This record gives sequence, C-alpha cells and structure tokens, in this order.
Amino acid sequence: MGGGQQRLDITLLQFPTHVLSIDTEVAYGLNILVTGCTGFIGSKVARELLNLDHSVQGVDNLADSNLLRLQQWRLKDLFRNPRFTFTSADVSDRERLRPMFSGAGPKGPVEAVINLAARAGVRESVENP
Repeated sequence: MGGGQQRLDITLLQFPTHVLSIDTEVAYGLNILVTGCTGFIGSKVARELLNLDHSVQGVDNLADSNLLRLQQWRLKDLFRNPRFTFTSADVSDRERLRPMFSGAGPKGPVEAVINLAARAGVRESVENP
C-alpha cells in the first residue's frame, strides 16, 4: 500500500471462536460521516478513524434518554480530537444533513459514510422504525 493508502482493520465483535472485522484499504485523510456516533459501535469506529488521521463528522439524535449520560461521555471523549465535529440530528432529516454533502459542513464535503444509526431497543425499533 502506497500513495496515500492505509489499511483500516477494525474488529467489531470478537467471540472465542469467531471474529467479525472490516479489513479494507481506504484513502488517507478522508472526511467521513459516522451516523450513530454516540452508540457503542459508532463511537469506537469514529475513534479508530480519528486515530488513523481521518476527519469525522458525527451525527446522532441522542434519542435514548436512558443512555444520555453514556452518550455524552462518549461525545466528550471524541471531542478530544480536533478533527471531530458533531451534529445532533436524526438521519431521516435530509435538510440537516444536506450541508455536509454540499461542502458547507465544518470540514468540507463528506467523502464517505458509515451508517451505524439505530434505535437502541428492539421494541422501540419495531413500534417506530
């Protein structure tokens, strides 16, 4: 790998007999939108991307009041990196997200999207998808 390429290897889930991972080549220094950035997986993916010198525009609606303190703690951790920005928005709100793709976002136009937005509870997901 040369010419601005690096290997991104994020292990998402690890069990004694099975490892699920993403192993792919990505361009160096991308501006990446990570939805669901305050969730368990989203915050870890965002942190790893920042550690690899990418810029991350995080989006989350902070909808689960039961997890709000944990979400705020994860955001505080991500904000330690100056390449992280955050927008509190629902991913279904196109007007709030449109500036990120048109170049009017805080770090310029989004070059890649990792969509990890989801409702934390199964019951709520079924009742209000």
